Amino acid sequence: MSSTAFFHPEALTEQTRSNPIGPYENQAHLRYRPDIDGLRAVAVLPVVFYHAALGFSGGFVGVDVFFVISGFLITKIIYDLVIAGKFSFVEFYDRRVRRLFPALFVMFLLVTAWSVIHLISPDLLAYGASLAAATAYLSNVDFYHGTGYFITQARTQPLLHTWSLAVEEQFYIVVPFVLFVLVRYVPRRFHVPAIVAISVLSWCLCVWVTRIDTSAAFYLLPMRAWELGLGGVLAISAPAILRRRPVAEVVSLVGMAMILFSIFDFSGATPFPGWHATIPTVGTAAVLSTGGRSGATVERVLSMKMFTFIGEISYSLYLWHWPVIVAFTYAAPSPPTPATSLLAIAISLVLATLSWQFVEKPFRKRRLLGDARSLFIAAVCASALTIACGAGLYLSKGLPQRQPRAVLALLDDSRWTTVHNECHRETKQRLQENRLCVRGAPGVAPSFVLAGDSHADALSEGLFEAARRHGVAGVQITAPGFVPLPGRHSLTSEVSKGLAGPFMVYLRANPSLKTIIITGFWVQEATGQSYRNPSQMVFVDAQYDGSGAAYDPKALHNGLARLVSAFPARHFILLDDVPTGDQLSLSEYARLITSGVRVPQPGLARADADKQRATYEPILRAVAKEHKNVSYEPVLARLCGPQICPLFRPDGIPIIRDGDHLSRYGSADLASSLEVLFGGRRPTPPQFKQASATGITAR
Repeated sequence: MSSTAFFHPEALTEQTRSNPIGPYENQAHLRYRPDIDGLRAVAVLPVVFYHAALGFSGGFVGVDVFFVISGFLITKIIYDLVIAGKFSFVEFYDRRVRRLFPALFVMFLLVTAWSVIHLISPDLLAYGASLAAATAYLSNVDFYHGTGYFITQARTQPLLHTWSLAVEEQFYIVVPFVLFVLVRYVPRRFHVPAIVAISVLSWCLCVWVTRIDTSAAFYLLPMRAWELGLGGVLAISAPAILRRRPVAEVVSLVGMAMILFSIFDFSGATPFPGWHATIPTVGTAAVLSTGGRSGATVERVLSMKMFTFIGEISYSLYLWHWPVIVAFTYAAPSPPTPATSLLAIAISLVLATLSWQFVEKPFRKRRLLGDARSLFIAAVCASALTIACGAGLYLSKGLPQRQPRAVLALLDDSRWTTVHNECHRETKQRLQENRLCVRGAPGVAPSFVLAGDSHADALSEGLFEAARRHGVAGVQITAPGFVPLPGRHSLTSEVSKGLAGPFMVYLRANPSLKTIIITGFWVQEATGQSYRNPSQMVFVDAQYDGSGAAYDPKALHNGLARLVSAFPARHFILLDDVPTGDQLSLSEYARLITSGVRVPQPGLARADADKQRATYEPILRAVAKEHKNVSYEPVLARLCGPQICPLFRPDGIPIIRDGDHLSRYGSADLASSLEVLFGGRRPTPPQFKQASATGITAR
């Protein structure tokens, strides 16, 4: 799972050591369990360190640990009270609002103030949307639609971590009604089977959706409900034998081992959540089921003060740790050092302690807004104001007037993108109906195809200009994530899956298209990773040997080989790709200069570009060598000079616009080099003069 894998350590223990009020705390089964606070610490600390890039490669599984805890405690509270006829919706939601809202809105206030000062306008616009969504507990839906492989990095989104609050709050809205109906209308002997059935269905859905849409499985409640349901089943049916000392010792140790195994063994290469999430969730259930005065070693260790304190502040720690990390890394010219990360964690701990002491506790002890009516009025007003603030930031397009005109010009993507965007949304239906873009020389029947993903589309300006100069025309068949590799698919993504087959059919139906030019995000296709998304994709085909990501290069080779072998009479031209990285992003450059960071040579080091090229170029050369109808043309290598691949031309015009896509000017400048594809002379390599920082300074 990527660095975008966040969780919400909701501290749900209703019974505290101080002044219980209301019917909830009068139930003997809700006595305070320090081991649960300790278990929260076991989950929250690895996640904090994981997000701070200090190890714990699978620290993101804390989300699963806390979902089980939440399901366990909330189900126990509601179910027993409904059974006893003492459940009150008003009292339940009073406690949830009292527990969640105060610390959350304090965080909203301070993070919004920081964001207005520091975020560039596109990031502040996105922040406004996320602020409104987080307030409405819909941020999981918002980030599902807006966060993926090709979206701005997580460190530009201070509220990304609120997705899990949304999942739990949605659960809190649904589960009281489900349990109320269950108790009221279903015989008691069917209560546990009913919850088990719902949970199993959700688990199956999670496993299936993880294979076809990992983001949906990660962010959305239907695919996460089984984890909360597992805790719910445990809450109302845990066998008493599990709390006997000998049994509890074994079960709790195995459970803790499962959690720790997940934390240290899982990584971005692990398809998640899927079936892998079963390991930490079952481990959590095992630890929970054996706690509560069993005296087992795990329970005694988790009940130690150093763990219970972290557990008590875990909600505030979670709220603050990610915004603090974002503040440290947002416009940093290099990754944070371990010392910087430790400082961010220390500040998060201080803020969490202050929030717990001066915000959480006064509201929980009812020293502030003690009655439900005043609390709900305050919550509605605060929510309305926060949503209005978020909407204002969004509708104002991120308050662009805060920034210099030169920076706004850089951030105006419409100035740099291709003017033929309508040609980059090819679908199966458009292929079947032959409703495609013909570009190049006017009035000429197309004789070639440009095929590929958005990288091919970005190159199209220069390529079709080169074709026009030579009096030829071609068809553009590009779509997001599409590379024509028949027989190959991803285990974790459905991006443009299904276009390879229709593409093959189209070629067979149009024999006049003699030349097929292909390019794409080759680094990602060859390795399953990119600078945008360090999470690992695994590409497979019929010859897959079970080696995981190590098979990705072979899958690329095999897919290309199958394509070119299917059309031996066609000429296939494989092009290389642009260098990629944050150093080639106009937005990243704008973040740096508006923060006062001087960038004397904007661009990517040639050595880094060469490392990227080494991941895919041998594969393309091998396919060209093995098949007589294939040639490889590294025309994009000329974008780099001896030391650097510059972001700007000497006149200050960007060559690459967003880290891995040519600007339309950068593409047009390549037209002369691309003429070689149509019989033109091979140009001599350019002599680069390093561009200055385009004359743009932060003001």
